[in-house]
Amino acid sequence: MVQIFDQMAETAARLLLRQGTVTGVTDLPGQLRQIDMETSPGSWSPGQKVQVHISGRVLRTFTPSRWTERSVSLLVHTVGSTPASRWAGGLSVGAGVRMLGPRPSLDLSRLAGAPIMVGDETSVGLAAAWSSHGNAPAVASVFECDSPEELGAALGILQLGAADVLVKRDSVDGHLDALTEGVVEAVRRHPDAPLVLTGRSQTISAIRRHLKGANLRPTSFVKTYWDPNRTGLD
Repeated sequence: MVQIFDQMAETAARLLLRQGTVTGVTDLPGQLRQIDMETSPGSWSPGQKVQVHISGRVLRTFTPSRWTERSVSLLVHTVGSTPASRWAGGLSVGAGVRMLGPRPSLDLSRLAGAPIMVGDETSVGLAAAWSSHGNAPAVASVFECDSPEELGAALGILQLGAADVLVKRDSVDGHLDALTEGVVEAVRRHPDAPLVLTGRSQTISAIRRHLKGANLRPTSFVKTYWDPNRTGLD
């Protein structure tokens, strides 16, 4: 029965989803892989998402880092043996991709000024989208990551500039004090800047808690991209 449902999902995906063709695959430091694709024209703004058809009934959500008349780029954090990592790792030029979207996710069109960008490797696509298509460069950026050196190198290759704070994550969240202090300091330095906060659910909760404790209430745009206790977050 499961196989029948998967076959039906595959057929529906072929008929209903946006078609794309991979035109470039670039491996970047920090276990990031940039996927460039040619596709049909679509209306898009930074922060909107696409859902990529992986297989059967499996979709995974990504924030495009770039979208022009007929091309779209995704930055995939290829860590572990997740469906998204296996999909991205198996792509080569000429491969077909099926996508749903672009669709609303994080509406950055409402940003009134230059933001503070906070997140992790899964947030780099959003940062790149804002850098290329936003109306004002970020005034500060704070990232947690597996390797500050590698992520810093990836940000340089993507021409996003140096992050103000890069904090190496650990398995017991001992790094969160340094990370949240970096965010609090950035908000204090730029009290009028909106805060764009994405990435891991637990990190987002810790940052918001510390900001509240510091009596700081910046205008915030928040989106959870992943949670180690859940799969397939949209």
